[in-house]
Amino acid sequence: TFQYIAGQWKAVSPQGDFKLWLKNESKKRVEIDKIHPSHGINMLGVHIAPDGNNKDQVKALRLKVETWVNNVCSSRANMEEVWTALHRTIPFSVCYPLPAVTLKPEECRYIMAPITKYGLPLTGIASTTPTAVKAGSIEMGGLGVIDPYVFMGTSQIENFVSNTWRKSPTGMLQEITLEDFALEMGVSTPWTTEKLQQGMVYATTHSWIRQVVQFTTSNAISIDYQLQHE
Repeated sequence: TFQYIAGQWKAVSPQGDFKLWLKNESKKRVEIDKIHPSHGINMLGVHIAPDGNNKDQVKALRLKVETWVNNVCSSRANMEEVWTALHRTIPFSVCYPLPAVTLKPEECRYIMAPITKYGLPLTGIASTTPTAVKAGSIEMGGLGVIDPYVFMGTSQIENFVSNTWRKSPTGMLQEITLEDFALEMGVSTPWTTEKLQQGMVYATTHSWIRQVVQFTTSNAISIDYQLQHE
């Protein structure tokens, strides 16, 4: 259920002692577990909490990074092998849940901190290397180390554009969410880049669609998008 304080909603557990039941595939009644709204349930590697917080997701990704660093540091891998592992193993574990979540830049830096501090030096690269160089593409002279925040933002844009273009069920839900987002800002739909750049986006409720819009506006990315109604 929800509580509203000073115009802001907060997800809370409903009061009272009650149980919810459903029938499983064997037609037997089973009780549904009660989960606190702030608890991120692990669903196929993605930790999503009903109240939208990312604490459990950040903890899970940080643990994966720390485990990887500990394994590399305790191994006898040479610089070349560590370099390969840095680009071919841990990035897939970190990036897998990112399209579905809404992490902040500081949370992404926290997740990657062990790699920056301990992993990079094992490849012969200083931990103080500027982020622009670390995350820059190898083709452009960078190190190609994954930047979770950039990957999350670009993958979400790709997801939004491709699903709305294909009119998939996910795309239809995204269109509805986008209309609600514009309504909350008090602007007409479809939204335009000019309206979003006025900063009204920061007055809206935290959501996946707001994360996409924030990333596009802060990085000067323009999406030529019009809602199509039949």
